[in-house]
Amino acid sequence: MRLYHHPASSNARRVVMTAKLLNVPLELVEIDLADEGERRRLGELNPNAMVPVLQDGDFMLWESCAIMQYLADLSPGQTLYPHEARARADVNRWMFWACQHFSPAIGVMTWENIWKSQVGAGDTDLAELARGEREVLRFGQVLDRHLAGRDYRHRVDHGCADGIRPTESEKRSPESAFIVAV
Repeated sequence: MRLYHHPASSNARRVVMTAKLLNVPLELVEIDLADEGERRRLGELNPNAMVPVLQDGDFMLWESCAIMQYLADLSPGQTLYPHEARARADVNRWMFWACQHFSPAIGVMTWENIWKSQVGAGDTDLAELARGEREVLRFGQVLDRHLAGRDYRHRVDHGCADGIRPTESEKRSPESAFIVAV
């Protein structure tokens, strides 16, 4: 299987982490998002022209959560993505929550702090950046309450949406709290 990705994409990183946790080998093809030709090529793979995109033979799958679920479903005996309906619904809830709430908030900050200047789209909009920060804090509190009292690091049986928090010494970015799914 081939994964079209960019290492700065948190959506692509969560797919790569899921594949690693499931021991699913992937051929990684990096897409240079700053190159117009590469973006055009990406648009041929995914009508949204975004990474990640998984190619499994003649099957093309985009959307990180769908790819993660697909990889889990292809992995007999895996314990990352639950088989029981309620447990799976709970994992899905957190994956959808991340896509609808937390990731867009981080996306505002990433756009304003990194990508906007790289693609020549102007200076940082401080009001927009402040809005993104407020949203990250708001939704981060939801996650903090969910994770409070849970053992969510160094577990073999963690689920896709359990999130793996970095230690203080790791000094990772805010989205690293969502290594696998959210």
